[in-house]
Amino acid sequence: SVERIVSGRGLSNIYEFLAWKFPEQVNQEVQRRFVGPVEGPRTFDPAVITKAAQKGECELSRRAVEMWCGAYGSEAGVVALKYMPYGGLYITGGVTNKMRDFITGKKLLNKKPNSGMSPFMESFLDKGRVTPMLMRVPVFLVRGEDMGERGVMIKAQRQFLLMERKRASAFGEAGAGLSPAANLTKVAIFDPNDDVMEIA
Repeated sequence: SVERIVSGRGLSNIYEFLAWKFPEQVNQEVQRRFVGPVEGPRTFDPAVITKAAQKGECELSRRAVEMWCGAYGSEAGVVALKYMPYGGLYITGGVTNKMRDFITGKKLLNKKPNSGMSPFMESFLDKGRVTPMLMRVPVFLVRGEDMGERGVMIKAQRQFLLMERKRASAFGEAGAGLSPAANLTKVAIFDPNDDVMEIA
């Protein structure tokens, strides 16, 4: 499944494959930090790969991050083709936020000459004849890492407002004539000015 690649564990999977495929390119210091202590449980920490790629200390880490970004961009493009969100495709999550410099192209990986795009956006738009449709979809990266909690909060607020409307309607109180859905759209999950950055 896609989650075996486009996830924190997926980055580890990619790095492990590259280390197996190209053992002569393995940076032993990065490998030791990635695997974890000799005594005790192995960690296989994807954060080690990200940091090594950011610092430029490990070629395999850089390639793993580049492949991860490409896979993420490709899957995001597939999702965009399914739903055609012309108002914007918002990507979010803890791993997404930690990898945002690579996703947005701020950390230079192997950009194609004269493309000016990150591997994420190259893969996002690499859809053949339907690429022009995807070029109309703006892509945003949500910087907040607590979107699950925010989603639960907004659901609870909406449920509370619906119950209040029903109660008011049952007892004939003021506001009973209002639609049960009235004012529910005022509950926002994030502030677009603070939490969102445009990728393309």
